[in-house]
Amino acid sequence: MTDDSSLIRRATLRTVLDAGEIRERERDGTLTSVWRGVVHEGTVPDDELDRYRLTVLGAALTGGPQRVVSHVSAAVLHRIPLLRPDLSRVHFTTGSTGRRSTKIHLHRGTLPERDTTVIDDVRVTTPARTVADVARGVTFEQAVCCLDSGLRLGASHDDITHLARACAGHKGAGRLRQALAVADGRSESVGESYSRALMIRLGIPMPDLQVEIVDTRGQFIARADFGWGDAVVGEFDGRVKYSGAFGQRPEDTVFAEKRREDAIRRTGRIVVRWTWQDLLDPPHFRRLIMTALRDAGLV
Repeated sequence: MTDDSSLIRRATLRTVLDAGEIRERERDGTLTSVWRGVVHEGTVPDDELDRYRLTVLGAALTGGPQRVVSHVSAAVLHRIPLLRPDLSRVHFTTGSTGRRSTKIHLHRGTLPERDTTVIDDVRVTTPARTVADVARGVTFEQAVCCLDSGLRLGASHDDITHLARACAGHKGAGRLRQALAVADGRSESVGESYSRALMIRLGIPMPDLQVEIVDTRGQFIARADFGWGDAVVGEFDGRVKYSGAFGQRPEDTVFAEKRREDAIRRTGRIVVRWTWQDLLDPPHFRRLIMTALRDAGLV
């Protein structure tokens, strides 16, 4: 996990290394500038979110005590999964004048102490405030994904509701209320949340979530992502489950998943699966689900 222990102000660094040593370490990749006046000791992470975390922490070191990391930047520090986050800027909330440039977005606003916390010695908005702020500025689907993730990781629905009421009349408040009305922390991934948000937008009947399936003797068979009564099971296939995680070989994982699906089908349920590629084609995704529901006599 990235933290600010690897970040050093250049002014401090110069007391340890001379200019030549600094240039040499920047050339060999063991010293990298992450923000004006701040460098990272070590190689740059390959993961985009980890690189962005370093940028946010570096910006926070130079931002002053009145700035609180917020919005998408706070979500990344809290490790709240988002749908297609815009990582082009670092976001702060401040009581002074707001401004926006190519690298930074200062949101003008008042932050009660209860809406702030600390991560890696940096002041950050709380998970509830963070997801509420993000949801106000994105699409409905992105807002549902953000709120689901926040609830799943422990943000309080009551706290987010309070924040939604407090921002009534502000830009994006309607979007926050709309998404919060259907947010559900039982969604276990952004893919599942996005699937459900699309179902809402496309007029697909709403399923139950995390449905337990048992056989005729009441023995547990599986837990499915989505379920429409006892007739149709829906599974979002993010492919991660087939990667051979937890010490299993990928082929063993695929075989186990096939046996699981066969067991579900033996209960008489129709199983419909979809991938990210299906979600990127909403009309196709709708046909996929509605065909299964019609075959089961549900629509």
